[in-house]
Amino acid sequence: MDKFSINLKKINTTTILFFSLVVIFIFLVSLCISTFNFNKTKTPENISRNQEKTQEPITTESSVKGASTEAAKPIVTQTQVFRTALSGNEVKVPVLYYHYIGNNPDPKDTQRDALSVNPEQFAEQMKYLKDNGFTTISYDTLYAALKKQTVLPTKPIILTFDDAYIDFYYNAYNILRQYGLSATVFVPTGLIGNPAYLTWPMIQEMHSSGLVSFEAHSVHHYHLASLAPDVVLQELQQSKKDLQDHLGINVNFMAYPYGETSPSVVSLVQKAGYIGAIGTWSNKIQSEGTIYNSPRLRISGSINIASFASLLQ
Repeated sequence: MDKFSINLKKINTTTILFFSLVVIFIFLVSLCISTFNFNKTKTPENISRNQEKTQEPITTESSVKGASTEAAKPIVTQTQVFRTALSGNEVKVPVLYYHYIGNNPDPKDTQRDALSVNPEQFAEQMKYLKDNGFTTISYDTLYAALKKQTVLPTKPIILTFDDAYIDFYYNAYNILRQYGLSATVFVPTGLIGNPAYLTWPMIQEMHSSGLVSFEAHSVHHYHLASLAPDVVLQELQQSKKDLQDHLGINVNFMAYPYGETSPSVVSLVQKAGYIGAIGTWSNKIQSEGTIYNSPRLRISGSINIASFASLLQ
């Protein structure tokens, strides 16, 4: 009986050990499968709907109204609270920014109204600037002034236009020429030539006039702070190269799509070779401390000439 008991114990021990190994094996296989599925969900093909919408380029005329809607909506991210502080040398230079210079084709699209200034309004505003002694300058001149390399005129101002919509050529450009005022257009280079956007021949013609400067606005108008660093750097470098190749100039400045940035994006802007970048937070004071997130004043379609004048005081 003692020998039989010993053999029985050996059999039980072997059985327990075998089943334990089976359980461990099954656990390891399950762990491997779970890890594979988790990694798969992080590929570009499986990004969230919200991120995919943020990154989607606008490429059709019918979606331009959608573009205005997206640009008007705040994107809820931590980058909204990021501000650089006014510091170092400071100068008072109001920078106005526009999107559409044209009538809104869809009265129901109230958000586009906020981004549209009709040609009559725009002409009235430009006449006010001319009659009241304002002098338009470029960002290169502003940068030189902040570095104490040049002296600004008495009432300097910068006019900027985001997204390079085609109505700038047909509406704003002629009015600017009429009053002898210069402007800066921020160009998402990957959208040029698409319906509702400028073409490269238009850009080259206006650049040759000496009145219009063209600076970068990324390639696809993505929300840069939501992207991986290598994608951001590609957007910054390629848009700079596109403009330089077409115009034969140095492109020194860029404007953040949606007006939002982050410390890491600012670092990449510097790495890409820009000497300054432009946001959309409101202030008339420009400074060395805000040179990579400089402020602007938004001009909407609802502003009257009295409010326009008050904004510049």
